[in-house]
Amino acid sequence: MFCSDTIDNTASKYTDSNTFSVYPRTCARTYITASYTLGGALLGVFGSTAIGKQMWSEVVADASYQATSTANRPKLKDQFICHAVNPTTIWKSSWNLDTNRPDVSLLDTYKALCNPDY
Repeated sequence: MFCSDTIDNTASKYTDSNTFSVYPRTCARTYITASYTLGGALLGVFGSTAIGKQMWSEVVADASYQATSTANRPKLKDQFICHAVNPTTIWKSSWNLDTNRPDVSLLDTYKALCNPDY
């Protein structure tokens, strides 16, 4: 992996609207795009890849993430993985992880373009 700082933690924030906005660095997005075939097939394995682990550990270490309820964290991780492997969302300026979204499977999160319906 060519970048050690994968998330811009100075920009990431938890807002009043119950959204945790994550700002992945360009090097992380480039690495994912160049190293993997993006899409649903990557869903089950991305979290165990070196970059998936690195990125998620930076997210959970963030003070804004720490402000989210522990009950919401599994669905936030699903939304995070979805944004990382989804070719339609990986290059969005921020990956918005919404605590109010329902807790559905990772596959259903992906099918909903990372935003499962309420």
